[in-house]
Amino acid sequence: MMEMYNTQKLVNLLIEKNWHISCAESCTGGMLAANIVDIPNASKVFDASFVTYAEPIMDGLRILGCKCGNSLVVVLKCCRVVCKH
Repeated sequence: MMEMYNTQKLVNLLIEKNWHISCAESCTGGMLAANIVDIPNASKVFDASFVTYAEPIMDGLRILGCKCGNSLVVVLKCCRVVCKH
């Protein structure tokens, strides 16, 4: 589970930069989103969360250029692609 302090820092940074965040999760079962929405004022920056194990839905993410995976390199590449859309 993500430490509350780090999550608070993330939410504060998003608010400060006027950035928003959304999540697409699979094996984490929504834990990332749950940790974020536990923080006061997260609703100012948290837009959406998707939790799916279904291949057809994950294929929809791949259409955006994301390759679902659990390595940090893959996750960061996916983030860059989604931010462009």
